[in-house]
Parts: sequence; C-alpha cells; structure tokens
Amino acid sequence: MTWVSDAAALELLERAGPFESEAYRNSCVAVLGGAADASFGASADDGTIAAIALVRQGRTAHLPFGYSGVRASRRLDAEELWPFLRAARRACGAQRLIVHDALESASGGRVVAWTSFAYLDEPPVERFASKARQSMRRAVRAGATCKTTADPTVFAGLYGQASRAWGVTYPLDLIAAAAERGVARFIDINVDGRGVGSLAVLQGVTHWMYWLAAQNEVGRRAEVGYLGVAAMLEEARAAGAAFVNLGASAGLPGVAQFKKRVGGVERPVLEWRDSSAILRFADSSLAVIARQRRARRGSAS
Repeated sequence: MTWVSDAAALELLERAGPFESEAYRNSCVAVLGGAADASFGASADDGTIAAIALVRQGRTAHLPFGYSGVRASRRLDAEELWPFLRAARRACGAQRLIVHDALESASGGRVVAWTSFAYLDEPPVERFASKARQSMRRAVRAGATCKTTADPTVFAGLYGQASRAWGVTYPLDLIAAAAERGVARFIDINVDGRGVGSLAVLQGVTHWMYWLAAQNEVGRRAEVGYLGVAAMLEEARAAGAAFVNLGASAGLPGVAQFKKRVGGVERPVLEWRDSSAILRFADSSLAVIARQRRARRGSAS
C-alpha cells in the first residue's frame, strides 16, 4: 500500500486519546529542548486515512511520556501498517521511530509492558472491591473532599515533595504546560481545607489517562486515594469517556493491587519500531562488538 501525506487526516488525533491531542504535543514541544511536532497524516489509494502523533527529539520520533498508535479510518493489517510507519519516519527526517500503544488499534506489535483500564459502562464505584469502598468511607469520615481544578499548584507541591524518593519522575514544567493548554486537570483532595492528595489527569475524547498522583502523610493516614480515583472516574464517565487508563504498575505490587480494587483490567502495551538502513547497520555493528567483548571476557575467565 502506498501512503500519501494528507494533513487533513491529523483530525483523527483530535478524536482519540489524551496524549495524541495537539494540546499535549504542543506541551512537549514547549518544554523539551529541541523537540518538534512530527505528527503525520496520510491517505491511501483506497480512501483509507490514518494519522499518528509524534514528537521528534534529535534523530528519534516518538511520543514523550505517553503512547500513540496509528489511528485510522479502519483497522490496518501489518502489510498496511509498516509502510505507514516508514512514511511517518521519513516525513520528519528521523532515523528511528518508536511507537507505544495500549489500544491494539492495528495488527502486529510486540508486548513490552502491561497497563490497566477502568471501563465506564456502569457507575465506577460498582466495580470497586469492598476494601476500596471501606477506604472511601474512612476518608469521608476524616473530612476529605474532592475538588476538580485546572490549577496545578496543589498537585505540584505534593508531587515535588513526594517524587524526591522516586526513581522516575515527570518534569513539572510539562505538567504545568499541559494544564495551561487545557489537556490536564487535577482532582485535589482536601482535609480541613488543606490539600493532602492530588491526581493529575489527561483528558481525551475516547478515554482519559490517570497520569500521576501524590499525597502527603495526612492524605495517607486518611486513605484519600480511593476517594480521589472515584471522583476522577465519575467525571470521566460524565464526559463520555469509555474508560480511563490507570497506567502501568510493574514492580509495584501495592499499586497493582490498588488498581485491581478500583476495577482495573490488565491490557498489553504494544511496541512498533522502524529505523533507517544506516541506523540498522550501526545497531547491528554495535551488537556484534558487544557479543565479541562478552566472548573475550568469557575466555579470559
């Protein structure tokens, strides 16, 4: 199949997930040095249109801190998908393209991780485990209340403090940029008028993303996490989202249990990669050198 660049196809991205929106892509470009929007839309000779959200950083085209598959007017098989990905990479001049997607919108792809979806076809709390509902009642008795806001102040303060002990963190300026452009909102949880917990959420048309969360010691004692997630899921359902992506929890058994208790269903994260011939040669050469070094070390021992 031959794909021809078609900017009109980019409209598909505005009807997809939160990371694919122009607002999120612009947020990345605004705060990541040297980045540029490399999103690509195209049409095929049979009338099919397709698009993918990408940001180019150096010689790599991907979507920083997020995921974006090929969104098309119909499902694509592998023979149709790979020419599209190659055309997208070449269109922005990148030597490497990396795509991660949790929606299985096209054939193929390699499973590289797992995430959880909370489906919203019924009131969210009805899917909550009894322990989650008990925790919500304790939070209410402690005086916890939830407030939705576009202001990242409470979240940033809690996240900045809590994330000092975490191995992986997101740039606060990216979170602020996403809030400024309207793709991010925050569920602040207050006790006695003070913010003790906060959730950062990205809004999309088809679904929302439970992006980040933080709380202080008061929030942990009051068990405000389930109350905040319940408020977030209710808002997403009211907005017409089909589900909320709760994110990955590999290596975090407590987080995995939390997501299961709020009705999370595991889904695979798929990866597609495409590289230029020069980069494939360089990568294969480096792999050969690495194998030779390991062999020499093995012989020496």
